[in-house]
Amino acid sequence: MEQITPQAEKVRRAWRVAESDYRPIISRSEECMRYVLNDPYTSTEKSKAQEFDKPLLKYTIMIPYLSTIIGNEQMNRRRALIKTRSLDPKMVEMTDILQGRWNAINDEQSVEEKTQIIFSDALIFPVGGYMVRSFEMNDMGYLDYHYEIADNMRIKKDPETKTSDYKLEKCRWIIKEAWERPEYIMDRWNVAQEDFDDYKKGAWWKKLNGYIKRFKEGAFSASSDYNEENDLYRILEMQERVQHRFVRIFDGASVMQIPQEMYKRLKLNNPDLEYLGEVEGEIIHITTIIPALNDLLVSDKDSEVPTKNFDVFSLNSYSYTNQVTEAVSLVELLMDIQDDINKGKSQNRDYLGQMLAEIIVVHGKQEKDVYEKLQRVGNQPGQVVQTKNPNTKIDKLGPGEINPVLLGNTIDSLMHGDKIAQQPANMRGESERSGESGVLFQKKSERAAAAINPYYKNISNFRKLIVEDYVDNFHYVYAEMDRMIDIKGKDENGKDLWGQVFVNLQMADEIINNTQNLSMYVELDEGEDNITAREENFNQLMALAEVIGSHNPALVDVLTLLRAAPVKGADKWIEFVINVMNSQAEEGEAQKLMEEEKARVEMLKTASEIQPNNNKNVARA
Repeated sequence: MEQITPQAEKVRRAWRVAESDYRPIISRSEECMRYVLNDPYTSTEKSKAQEFDKPLLKYTIMIPYLSTIIGNEQMNRRRALIKTRSLDPKMVEMTDILQGRWNAINDEQSVEEKTQIIFSDALIFPVGGYMVRSFEMNDMGYLDYHYEIADNMRIKKDPETKTSDYKLEKCRWIIKEAWERPEYIMDRWNVAQEDFDDYKKGAWWKKLNGYIKRFKEGAFSASSDYNEENDLYRILEMQERVQHRFVRIFDGASVMQIPQEMYKRLKLNNPDLEYLGEVEGEIIHITTIIPALNDLLVSDKDSEVPTKNFDVFSLNSYSYTNQVTEAVSLVELLMDIQDDINKGKSQNRDYLGQMLAEIIVVHGKQEKDVYEKLQRVGNQPGQVVQTKNPNTKIDKLGPGEINPVLLGNTIDSLMHGDKIAQQPANMRGESERSGESGVLFQKKSERAAAAINPYYKNISNFRKLIVEDYVDNFHYVYAEMDRMIDIKGKDENGKDLWGQVFVNLQMADEIINNTQNLSMYVELDEGEDNITAREENFNQLMALAEVIGSHNPALVDVLTLLRAAPVKGADKWIEFVINVMNSQAEEGEAQKLMEEEKARVEMLKTASEIQPNNNKNVARA
């Protein structure tokens, strides 16, 4: 085997730092998941409870809190919209194409459903949730976007990164861990079979030089990099931002920024390219190693994607200025509340069992039969015990009294849980008072939504970040000439419409729908498209229609009401109303023609009656 390269050693050093710094937060994340899976007790607590026959009750509060937050977010979610500041009609048209293509990708790959799962991970795990973006060949042989949920325990960011840096702009590097079989590794990176054979044969003398150095630095042994049971090898991929020089050129139509190497190649075939200068920029450099094979370096190159974006997007419960290894999650904050409720209920159950199973004391040495019967039947009701000695006394020793205030401690804990999660009764669709008005209920819901906005703000920024990356890489993914792509939009009635459009269409000396040099940005809408906003808007339109209709019903625009209605089947009503209106218009037009014809006939009749009279008058004259 080859000696360890400096590039591989750099990845290994970064991995050791990440492993050490992430170990506590990963341990906390695993504990949080146990609570969500309704397994809050440790093995020690379980064994002691079994030994002393104590109840271990589990009253989960995690799932209801998570369901309420996620459900409310789905009802009030904000979408990321693609816009342009340019007044050029071509750029405006390209904005619609990019938005339509993103809508189609969202449906094709269930991006929104995956985002909701990542949101759940962010609320559960202190390490947060991750989505990975890649570019893969589709069925037509073209490059296209691909989004997947990542294993959040196998992605480690630079520990110095802040949770508030959701764009990872200040993050120096990330490392992704994967486990693959030898067949996959040999096929992808052309690794020789003998490398795996040497490792499995235990050829330690070939690895000694590299591992002695790592043992001195406290690194992990090779055994942690290979799963012998499943024949899987650990793979470490490090992505880091590096400085790179770009050349700005003018090709006669637009200004572009390309790497120096590309400029040298293009200049040979295009001497008319105008050199504008050089600028410093950042790109992603990717280094991949296989630690078990003596830190074998299998890839070390700049990313082909011409942006400075990592291919992972992270989401956390809270965004503060703390380091990512110090992050907390909503579930972690609720763990003490969950313990308080579980242990309180378990102690109440245990106390009730002690009351029903009081200790029985028999005063008398000759009452062996009484002892044996009481041991068999205990204190079950309806039992009659006969003693030999009439003076034998049988007493019961009850448990110590518990303050009734302590029995209500679980209710207090649940109230604290509501405060921590900012989930009052109205956010669960419950009214706190029987006489509470609808307006008061709505206002309290709005205030509660504002209080839990940090969760919603984070996921909104997460959606925005994904779409921004989509816009940044659009020119790279859809670079082919005359390429047809699927897009999705809505008609005037809000019904989904699918279509196809060409990009980079060559028409004589002009390129239609050019994907290069796009001038666009992404912003979050104000939630006007979510179901809650649509319902509120519809109610306001209904109130307005009622006011107008009280003065003149003919002035009420029924189509506007139906198009704003957030109900299924409204499009059928719209078609029906339009057909009725068209039919009425046709009938009105026919009636108008009949009236005009009738008037014309009357005029002709009148004229015919007047003409003979005029002739008679002329004859008399």
